[in-house]
Amino acid sequence: MMDLILPKKTQIGILVVYLAIGIIFCIQLYKVENIYTSDYIYVLTSYFLVAGVWIGYIFRYGYYIFDPSTMIATITIITFSIEPLISMITRDTLLSGTDVYDGCIKATTIYIIGMCAFLWIYYHKFTFGKNNEVESQVDWDYEYCKNSKLIFLAYIFVLIGVGVSLVDLLMQGFSLQYILSAGSQGTLETSEDSLGVFLNLRYFMLPGFLYMDAYSDKKIIKNFLRFVAIMCFFMRNKRWIIVLLILSPIVFYYIRRQKKPPLKRILIVSIPLVVAIGAMQYMRGISSSISAVDWSNFGLINIWGAFSGNFDLYKTLYGAVTYFPDEHFYTMGQQLVYLTLVTCIPRSIWPDKPVSIIDNELKVHFMGNGAVRGHWAYAQITEFYVEFGVIGVIVCMCIFAILCKKLRKCYQQPESLHDLVLSSVMFPMLMQFVIRGYMPINFWATFFMVLPIFIMKIVERVE
Repeated sequence: MMDLILPKKTQIGILVVYLAIGIIFCIQLYKVENIYTSDYIYVLTSYFLVAGVWIGYIFRYGYYIFDPSTMIATITIITFSIEPLISMITRDTLLSGTDVYDGCIKATTIYIIGMCAFLWIYYHKFTFGKNNEVESQVDWDYEYCKNSKLIFLAYIFVLIGVGVSLVDLLMQGFSLQYILSAGSQGTLETSEDSLGVFLNLRYFMLPGFLYMDAYSDKKIIKNFLRFVAIMCFFMRNKRWIIVLLILSPIVFYYIRRQKKPPLKRILIVSIPLVVAIGAMQYMRGISSSISAVDWSNFGLINIWGAFSGNFDLYKTLYGAVTYFPDEHFYTMGQQLVYLTLVTCIPRSIWPDKPVSIIDNELKVHFMGNGAVRGHWAYAQITEFYVEFGVIGVIVCMCIFAILCKKLRKCYQQPESLHDLVLSSVMFPMLMQFVIRGYMPINFWATFFMVLPIFIMKIVERVE
């Protein structure tokens, strides 16, 4: 097991960065309009509080870059503490033309409570008189058998995922040549045809690729299939799936070897990925072809905008707290629970299958017409609040923490290779959960990512 406790020098470095960020934002207060001064100070306080609590926990319990808390705490703090400060400094306080800052104090309070509840549950060891933190009963030595059936299944899962993605694009009017050349050659004839619910089978490839990395030595085949998969999602502008395709094998590589990635390698991977995501956002709404886009104006501002557009989803919570429950009562699980359960039922079987009441009826009231036209998503905490209110945020964040603790155990105390695959796939997926609060999509994407892992477990036990 890796030693996760941070050395004193690293702890001091983290404290210096933490305080430096806070001081920089303190100095920037003079740039904020007077009407937002109290909001700015309160949000800045939330940074010192939530980031401080997290730092206290990692100093005590240790830190690993691929730990679930790293992804969740980092993105949530940036979204609800850092980005609002930047918005007030740059005077970007509107949500597609709608002023939502009346909800700043209440929304920030909800975020503070919810995030602190998450951290407490995640790190706290509950004993209740006796230790219920059961240690793994399997002393796995990180060795595994390259069973021929498992190798065959790994290829099947990848081929199903890549095949479904290709068929989806072909049905949308993309030619195969257009896909593989990133739009520089071939043809595109737009079509509305879709695979519907069967499109979820594309997620099979994510764990499938990791099993191929573990079981197969045929790098040319693996790399070609990965390239085809990335091109498919590039055409569909599915940035989050591309992030999963790139990050999950990196996570898998290091947790299999019980190592920590050096800073140099993190930068080598991060910089091209950041530029690619910025480029995809720049292309969005223009063309799916690289050669058809005018890149002369593409620069750092466009790259930052691609990420800022995700982090400023804090505004959706600001808008929600001013509308719920005063203007409309909480939706009480209509989307988070009911719609999630029925999402995978094809409309051919159930033509009148319900749609999201939040997206189709209520979104315009707390986010404005501009946000609806711009297809704005909303953060995870926003979905929890709209569904169940403040108590719901606390309860849902605690449940989320419990699930993340189980993921942490998968890499800290793995019982088999399957635990490492699960941890590697789910680590980057946590990003989607936090910044894209739409459970019907997130749940079923996760279900179809995890299903191949359980199938592989069953087959291995039978063998």
